[in-house]
Amino acid sequence: MLEAVAGFIIAGMIILAACVTAIVIARRRRSPERRLRQFIASISQDWMSRCLLPDGVGGEIYVDYLLLTHSGFMVVESKDVTGTVFAGDRLDTWSATSVDGRVEFDNPIPSLLNRIAAVEQLAPGIPVVGRILFHESVAFPKGHPDVVATAESLAREFDDHGPADSLALDRWVEIKAQVSFT
Repeated sequence: MLEAVAGFIIAGMIILAACVTAIVIARRRRSPERRLRQFIASISQDWMSRCLLPDGVGGEIYVDYLLLTHSGFMVVESKDVTGTVFAGDRLDTWSATSVDGRVEFDNPIPSLLNRIAAVEQLAPGIPVVGRILFHESVAFPKGHPDVVATAESLAREFDDHGPADSLALDRWVEIKAQVSFT
């Protein structure tokens, strides 16, 4: 009798452990970072994240995401904010207001332009664009700069998944050889 009870306890513990593991895996699959990575993969031929690239002047520059697309390279700076965002080309500080409060952050356009310039140094002759990607639910009641994108607008912009040209592919391989990851 005691052996049967011990067997039921062990079986219950195994079932409980399996349930906890399933919950943890399900949460990871739904994580915002995972969704963002899946989205990035869906609009690009290849991509790298959290990488340090040579900056062209003897140093390195951090890039959230670098994508190889059908039209060249794209530098993506990711912003994980929600709510109403007030942004402008010439504003020093941008802000996001949500039920969690107000968050202010430096205008990301100057640093995005530096990242684009670094990639252009590494990939002469290849078109390089940059986007500041807000990947959560945001609204821009007063408009936003052209380099600002949401997942929906970026998907529309890069819905043509034709192959990248051979020069872009060659440059991509060269850049990957020079990148370090954080």
